[in-house]
Amino acid sequence: MMSRIIKVILVTLLAFGISASGIEMASAEKTEEKVYDDGQYEIKYNVDIEMMENFIVGNPIVNITNGEYTVTLTFNSADMIDGFKVNDVDADRKDLDDDLVEYTFKVDDLDASLAAKIYIPLSPSDYYEFNLTLDGEDIPYTIIDETKQPNKTKMKVYDDGQYEVGYTVDIEMMENFIVGNPIVNITNGEYIVTITFNSADMIDGFTVNDVDADRKDLDDDLVEYTFKVDDLDEPLTAKIYIPLSPSDYYEFKLTLDTENIPFTEVEEDETTTPVPGKDGKDGQGGKDGKDGTDGQGGKNGKDGKDGANVTNNTDDSVPLNGTNNNNNGNGSSSESDTTEDTTNTVPVENPKTSDKAPILLLIVVLVGSGMVAFRKVAFR
Repeated sequence: MMSRIIKVILVTLLAFGISASGIEMASAEKTEEKVYDDGQYEIKYNVDIEMMENFIVGNPIVNITNGEYTVTLTFNSADMIDGFKVNDVDADRKDLDDDLVEYTFKVDDLDASLAAKIYIPLSPSDYYEFNLTLDGEDIPYTIIDETKQPNKTKMKVYDDGQYEVGYTVDIEMMENFIVGNPIVNITNGEYIVTITFNSADMIDGFTVNDVDADRKDLDDDLVEYTFKVDDLDEPLTAKIYIPLSPSDYYEFKLTLDTENIPFTEVEEDETTTPVPGKDGKDGQGGKDGKDGTDGQGGKNGKDGKDGANVTNNTDDSVPLNGTNNNNNGNGSSSESDTTEDTTNTVPVENPKTSDKAPILLLIVVLVGSGMVAFRKVAFR
């Protein structure tokens, strides 16, 4: 009983504190954004109503996954609390025991002040409002300058398939020539449109955005034109060529109605010309390669030329082994006469002559005789 009385007193004091202080919400334009690292963190907090600290147990727990922030906050007096909201969104409740209750909620910005409401039926207004500010100073993060980030635009990506679509034209009379609805074939983001006209014998051609469409005559009256477009949602500038008309063609705007084609919206960057990055550093050299395999053997060489014939000298000749075996004519043979050298079959240079004739003296005498004969003839 005493415990319940104390809780009622706390609630009354809480109501008085809130009415005295009021609630302030402030927002500021930001040019930088903190991107917190993924993980689970126990963080500090602040409240603008001091009495709320008597209900909050411990510190909030923040779980961060791919930029999504999930906060868990624990209160005592579970039997007195009927609910808890953050930024007008109900938090998920989990009773831990008779006294403790846990509330889990998501926030878009950990650094923004959160408008919280705790529902207590015993209070005069059934709930109390307060501002909850989480202290993420101990959470690792990266700062991104939003002014340098490309703007994001959403783009429709239509599902592959064949679809019959509606259309509108800015020249009403063209509806008298168009038969049925256009057919759109979509494959990997490529759009091919087929449209059918009557009065085939009157039509010489059809262009879309100044590109000739492919013609296929179906019968004497119907003709089919097929063409590609880059954007199904953009109005198309069409020209139909009819020689009987004053200007040989009629120009009109054709707009396809794609509302029945399933699609997915994706974000794309509004970038113009990409700025090339700096060249990276040279990489390290690779490891030495393995030794190559042995090459194939070379071809056999050509046969050598035949050696010169060697004739045996009968008089004072020098044998191939360079020794004289006639024993200086003393009538006795050397021992080498009984042994033939059959292994030396390589031709050998002719040896120098061993003749000791006075060649130089004979030349002098010959020259001198010639001069004497010349003088006799000249002075006769």
